[in-house]
Amino acid sequence: MAVKFTDAKKWDDVWFSQLTMEQKVMFMYLCDVCDIAGFYEVNERLASLRTGVEDVRGTIKSLSKSVLLSDDYIWIKKHIKHQRNLPINTKNKAHIGIIKCIIENEDKFPEIYDLLPSLDVETILNFKGDTRGMDPPAKGLPSPTSISIGISKTVTADTPQEETKIARLYRYFVGEENLTGQGITGGTREILAEAIDVMDLEEWKIYCDARLIDEYKAAPRKFFLEDGWRRYQDKAKDKKKELKHAESRSREAKERASLPKQEAPAEFKEFVKDFGNRVTREIKREPTTTS
Repeated sequence: MAVKFTDAKKWDDVWFSQLTMEQKVMFMYLCDVCDIAGFYEVNERLASLRTGVEDVRGTIKSLSKSVLLSDDYIWIKKHIKHQRNLPINTKNKAHIGIIKCIIENEDKFPEIYDLLPSLDVETILNFKGDTRGMDPPAKGLPSPTSISIGISKTVTADTPQEETKIARLYRYFVGEENLTGQGITGGTREILAEAIDVMDLEEWKIYCDARLIDEYKAAPRKFFLEDGWRRYQDKAKDKKKELKHAESRSREAKERASLPKQEAPAEFKEFVKDFGNRVTREIKREPTTTS
């Protein structure tokens, strides 16, 4: 039987603590039954019998921040890390198994290379003999995968339409005006990948915007992974309320504009006309006073 690590600190994790009982049971079940790389072909009937969860697929979908679902297969994003199998080493037989699992499932989960550390991606691709069209780095320059997003997409101001989630979060963090064309280092890329699991991109943007106008600008690790973003929670709450109100006003305006224009009923028009005539007659009857 395979032995797996479990992190007791997950009970203190904000994301995990906010899950329902069914979500917690399903997440722990998937962690137990998945393979060494975090992949598992879901048998919904068996999973339901084992966990007592009736809506297996729906519950898995609700865990999307940590678990990806593709057809009948799942991949747990941080499973390799939590099983202490990073960095990947091709001299380790267990790690060879991880690499093979990733290669076998890369078509089902193409985003996997955006969520693994860049150095490990390079190790996997080298093992596979796949350089994905990358030119070898010039002498004295770092490897392309150490400064890029998604292997070949370096973050610059000239390629906004090509950027991945990690690249977009990097833009939010440094600010558009501070982009210099230099790519993201491997360490920062790993931090950003973990941050995306903690919170949605657009929520991060609110905190990043607040950070940019503050004199206190925390470094990536402190800001994203050591809860430095909590410094801006009040501003984030105000911003969220403002955005919700704006969206609500816009929605109401669109609803009003979409309503068909109707004329007033004939009875109402006649009433208004008659009322106006009566008022006019009353005014004419009032005696004129003279001094």
